Amino acid sequence: MKPIVVQVVVEGETERDFVKQILNPYFYPKGLKFQFNLLHGVSRWGWERVRNEIAGSIYDDPNSYCTTMLDLYGLPENTPGKSSGYNRDPILWAEHIEKSIARSLAESNPRLQDFVTAGQFIPYLQVHEFEALLFSDPVAIAEVVNTKDCVDELIAIRNKYKTPEHINNRPATAPSRRLRKIFGSSYQKPLYGVMIAQDIGLSKIRRQCHHFNAWLTLLEEIAKTNKF
Repeated sequence: MKPIVVQVVVEGETERDFVKQILNPYFYPKGLKFQFNLLHGVSRWGWERVRNEIAGSIYDDPNSYCTTMLDLYGLPENTPGKSSGYNRDPILWAEHIEKSIARSLAESNPRLQDFVTAGQFIPYLQVHEFEALLFSDPVAIAEVVNTKDCVDELIAIRNKYKTPEHINNRPATAPSRRLRKIFGSSYQKPLYGVMIAQDIGLSKIRRQCHHFNAWLTLLEEIAKTNKF
């Protein structure tokens, strides 16, 4: 069976490597094949640039699916739905923005409207950023970075929040900023991010990160249909 192509517009290199090294081995046997559009961060771009990259991926292969892995933290302020849909629950806020992005894309021209209406666009925002997934297992973070004396501090951060995805959206307290504060230059995201996620395992991350799990569940449903 020919695999379904899923184009992934990713925040940066770590997200690309996460999809390549962790999601791809899981999904390829199920019939999905990932291709990548790397943005190198979105915070310095306006939404128009991000939108154009998404639209370009769709134009490149209208018979594929298209999804995103973009951080909620640092998303351009003019992203559809960001300013109008703030909710104290970050997952509800992310869902509102995702729906707004899809609606805005569909309204831009008939070709994109057909793609969105067919269910081929699956917008996903990582709440609040990639490092939140790593707080699914604070011990794994410390073991991979090889500074086990920080375990208690990492566990204390995790225990303050309902889920890792609720570790939060302020410049000083976003997940990556917390790790930099604890580890300093010892934590290098491109080096350690995927290594930690591999050590934790996809099943544990899915159990704790509900919005992330919902995204993977949608991709699993696509694999079941394999309509192309």
